[in-house]
Amino acid sequence: MENQRAFLDSIGAKIGVKGNDLSPWYKVDQSTLIKYGCRSLMVSYYESSHYAMLKEVYPEFDWMPWKFKRIPSNMAIDDEILVKALSHIEKVKAIKSSEGWYRVSSNDLKKIGVLSLLKQAGGLPQTLRRSNFSQTFFHPSFPHPQTLLRLRRDVAWDISLFKSGVSEGMNE
Repeated sequence: MENQRAFLDSIGAKIGVKGNDLSPWYKVDQSTLIKYGCRSLMVSYYESSHYAMLKEVYPEFDWMPWKFKRIPSNMAIDDEILVKALSHIEKVKAIKSSEGWYRVSSNDLKKIGVLSLLKQAGGLPQTLRRSNFSQTFFHPSFPHPQTLLRLRRDVAWDISLFKSGVSEGMNE
């Protein structure tokens, strides 16, 4: 592991990593990693996953897989990553209750950088339902989504989002 870290540290210096800020890794694509000689390391130990490699070699960094240029397809089925993404949305949008989720638009998700991940997972409502966030989502005392849609036309959700987990606005 020490050799892998030293190797990735040397590449990190070339891509702009400074100190403990490993965020420049988010901008690196597979072809750049191959150019710097990472192909055999990723294939041999990390099933060709840029994210898995960095997560293993730099466990102290709080990796947000949705920030990488390309989201691996298995991310959308990893409940741990989806819960992490939902927590990130909660933090960024300052969501304090289940009602706050109804104010999250597809444009918000795009700006936060999680839209592609949530699309792969079936949409925000589907992700909320299957995660531990589902206990507070659609609480019986909370108005039906159709009622909210009449009240909140500025939100980019439509009723199909709640029925199927996919919104017209999420096709971006």
